[in-house]
Amino acid sequence: MITDPELKRLYTYLDTAEIEGLEHPFILLAVRLQFEFAARMSEIRQLQWAWVDLDNRRIEWPDSKTGGMSKPMSAEAARLFETAPRFDASPFVCPSIFNPNLPMSKHTYYHGWKRILERAGLPHIGTHGIRHRSATDIANSGVPVKVGMALTAHKTVTMFMRYVHTEDDPIRAAAEAVAKRPQALIGGAPAVPSSIPTAADRHAADNRSRTSRSAARGRRPEAAWPRGRQIFLTHQARKLSAVPPPQRPEPGQCLPEPDAPTVGKRPPMSNKPTQQRR
Repeated sequence: MITDPELKRLYTYLDTAEIEGLEHPFILLAVRLQFEFAARMSEIRQLQWAWVDLDNRRIEWPDSKTGGMSKPMSAEAARLFETAPRFDASPFVCPSIFNPNLPMSKHTYYHGWKRILERAGLPHIGTHGIRHRSATDIANSGVPVKVGMALTAHKTVTMFMRYVHTEDDPIRAAAEAVAKRPQALIGGAPAVPSSIPTAADRHAADNRSRTSRSAARGRRPEAAWPRGRQIFLTHQARKLSAVPPPQRPEPGQCLPEPDAPTVGKRPPMSNKPTQQRR
């Protein structure tokens, strides 16, 4: 996936190429639009002006890999459409460089993207990596999964999560937050406050609620214990009451000697002859 430093270098080159004319404007427009809409390459190549509604800031694809779909456009996407070069006779937003009446070919788009990566000093990644990066940005922005699926036009949560990649910075921040909690217990750095109750907090709250309900009903605190623990304590009390206390000798009296153990002794032999089987 395209990392944060790589994305910064990529957009720096896109701005430079647009100012200095290092790349064809339709290729630059196609790459930027694919990032904005988390779209597939085919959806950008075949995009037509008739599907673009600038007044309502929405695009309607009548047909795509998953069928017809509609996506809202951001302010940056609206700016790209408003400033995009346009052929009056071409219905396509990103037409072919050699024939405006046709959409941009896969060969032109793929090699233009490959050339951009090389000139920006980035490792090669397919054009679908743009969609993976955009889906990751959508998921990490905190929007609900259903909203993210609407922005990427995925039909299932499983497919949407396949496009989401974990970034290093959020994981590192989470590891630091987890490490600060035990440090606070041993007198180190203060723990990061969290509004999410821990398991210990929930357990203590349950005990307080159970005790308050028992007090309101006039019961002892033991009545709030689980039924299984009450049965266990009752059973243990009965066992202890059934055991006789140890015998203590009176002054000047000796205890009787215990019976000799019979462990290991064999039963006496019998002289009665055994019957043979027939």
